[in-house]
Amino acid sequence: MGRIIWRKCGAALVLGAVVRLAAAQAALPNQPAPQAWTWEQVKDRLELNNPTLLAGKLNISEMQADEITRASAAES
Repeated sequence: MGRIIWRKCGAALVLGAVVRLAAAQAALPNQPAPQAWTWEQVKDRLELNNPTLLAGKLNISEMQADEITRASAAES
């Protein structure tokens, strides 16, 4: 008798999860179909969101500034 109750409870939980998932998907607004990205779009997005690449660019800028500072200090 106890097994039957546990099975019914488990089935009710699964059914509740399925109904909840279906309701959540139905509540989403109609979204446009995904579009294919070009290589340029992918590359631009990766360059904007890659912290390692951004840190490298910053490091290059700092080294260039340091080089200019040392060159002008040597001229004086």
